[in-house]
Amino acid sequence: MFRVFVFLAPAFLTACESYDLGSISELRPTLQKDTYQWVTFGDVIYPESSAEAEAARLRQMDKALKKTAQCTDYRLLKREAVFRRQGLNGAKVHDIYYTVRC
Repeated sequence: MFRVFVFLAPAFLTACESYDLGSISELRPTLQKDTYQWVTFGDVIYPESSAEAEAARLRQMDKALKKTAQCTDYRLLKREAVFRRQGLNGAKVHDIYYTVRC
C-alpha cells in the first residue's frame, strides 16, 4: 500500500497544485500593452518564502499565460507579496502579484 502511495503522490500533488493555484489565481490585463498581472497567494501549503511554492506559482502562471494570453515568451517585471492576515494555525497568508510583459 505504501508503494502505491509513493508512486501516486507526485501526480496527486501536481493535481492539487493545478487546482489550488491554477483555478484560484487570476490573470489580469493591465493598462500597458502586452502586460499582465498574475494574482495568486501564499499560505500554509504554499508559503510566500518557499522556493518550492514559488516554483509551483510560476508553473501555474506560465500555463495561464500560454493558455489565456497567448503569451509564450514573457519577462517577469515585478513580484510583490502583500501580507493579508495571520491564519488560525499561525501561518501567514499573502496576496502575491507578478507583473509580466509578453
